[in-house]
Amino acid sequence: LSVCLGGYIEASSYMWGYAPLSFPQVTGYMNNVMLFHWMEESEHSMLTVQAFREKQNVLVNFFAYPIPVIYFAVAFFLPPVVRVLVEPWRLVRPKTYLDAFFYYMAFVPTYVGVIS
Repeated sequence: LSVCLGGYIEASSYMWGYAPLSFPQVTGYMNNVMLFHWMEESEHSMLTVQAFREKQNVLVNFFAYPIPVIYFAVAFFLPPVVRVLVEPWRLVRPKTYLDAFFYYMAFVPTYVGVIS
């Protein structure tokens, strides 16, 4: 099961690392070092998944699929909610809603790409 879940995370690491950073509202983060890192991560994920393929079972992959779906949903969609729960005064700021809109505009497509 751990090989299967590690394969899920490795296979999607380029998507959840690179895709949100390519949106226009994210500025000043994607420099050459980060671009090199995500290119290396995409190569690393392909090699890891290829090595894991021989150790996996199709039935385990099928039945374990809901685990990464739930994991990535929590990891991608709950950070703004937790931030508002910890600092409720942010709800009175109009910028909070704009930031949340841009956040979900970046991470909804990323989530769809990761789980597909």
